[in-house]
Amino acid sequence: MAEAQAAGPSDPRLNWLGQRVVSSLKCGDSAWDKLLAGETTRAVVTGFLEDDSARRLLVYADGKELSAVSRDQSHDTQAPGMAA
Repeated sequence: MAEAQAAGPSDPRLNWLGQRVVSSLKCGDSAWDKLLAGETTRAVVTGFLEDDSARRLLVYADGKELSAVSRDQSHDTQAPGMAA
């Protein structure tokens, strides 16, 4: 989760979410870091944290990589291949 910490001031919500994803999906910290390294998926995750009306964030493992989508956000910020 070095990527989350290297992104500037540490957001405890982002750190907590990363820890939960890593432990729940039994993936490595590097998978979470890679998720946050992607411009689209990082926008989905941070948008979820910043938007009070967002209620769901789906983070899933697709092989060795993680992806994320929030149904409450517009189509523009969803991960490729995901429909609302």
